Amino acid sequence: MKKHLIIMVVLICTVRMGNAQDLNFTQFFKMPMLRNPALCGVFSGGFRAQSVYRNQWQKVASPYRTGTLSIEAKAPFCSDGGPGNYWAIGTQVTYDVAGASRLTRVQVLPVVSYHLNVRGIEGNYLAFALMGGYVSSHFDSKDLRWDDQYQGGSYSPTNPTGQVLTNMSSHFWDLGAGISYTALFGNDCSFYVGAAGFHLNRPSTSFNKDNSNYKLNYKYIFNGSLELPVNDADHVSVFGDYIWQKGNDSLTKAGAINTVMAGAVYTIDLNNTNALGFGVSYRWNDAVAPLIHYDRDQWSAGLSYDINISKLKTASQYRGGFEFSLGFKIDNCSKLPCPRF
Repeated sequence: MKKHLIIMVVLICTVRMGNAQDLNFTQFFKMPMLRNPALCGVFSGGFRAQSVYRNQWQKVASPYRTGTLSIEAKAPFCSDGGPGNYWAIGTQVTYDVAGASRLTRVQVLPVVSYHLNVRGIEGNYLAFALMGGYVSSHFDSKDLRWDDQYQGGSYSPTNPTGQVLTNMSSHFWDLGAGISYTALFGNDCSFYVGAAGFHLNRPSTSFNKDNSNYKLNYKYIFNGSLELPVNDADHVSVFGDYIWQKGNDSLTKAGAINTVMAGAVYTIDLNNTNALGFGVSYRWNDAVAPLIHYDRDQWSAGLSYDINISKLKTASQYRGGFEFSLGFKIDNCSKLPCPRF
């Protein structure tokens, strides 16, 4: 009985709160626009497409499956300040299915960014970006269990319930913005720092159209990355995000949500067209994940597995989920400005 009650509470919370949760990935550095819209166009090349698929909690409860696709393209733009500036446009698409209620969310978020060459210094850019788009959510209530369906200590889906759900879909517009600075220094070293704000319009996420109290609070993310050469062929990349979002006391009974994500990858240049990387990603008090990636010509692929270290580690037995990434990039830096990353 206790086990069933716990599952029931989890399912109810999934429906009430899941629509307000933002997505986090182990390979978060593969989804730059989810980190900061101003990272749109911060790469070496003219076109880039990346996709990540995540399967989590397969062995614990109903799995959570998430897929994303990001597309970026840029073009040169000359202003009175001189050549080297450029625009970039992109789109971030996500598809997420969570838990037994099959809470499904689809996001389509176009991005536009402008990259200003700082004082004509090669590789140094200050970028500004806006992101805004449409978010749609819905869930299926047929597998939800309510407390009044437990009679005599046992559950039956035929038992009547007083819970009435009149609306099982939600739609809203979401707005974000960001700024980033990219620079070269020393001998083939590079870095970027940035900051972004999300849910700037504080959209209502309530499934009940008569109740607009459940709104997404502002979320702020501070980004950083550093790339250092080890020798003439190999290099080390370090990534990090700090996320802060005010809690909604009426819903979560909690204060601010603080999250730290970090990752490091050592990449070995096998030859001019092949590279192999090994690394690790970490989410504070949540998971640590070894990862591997392989690059060949214009293609790249990555694989990681979460080792759960959160409060659910006893139930999960440290098992989390696999995450796969696939990327494609067109390198035409002879015609376009190209930051190192």
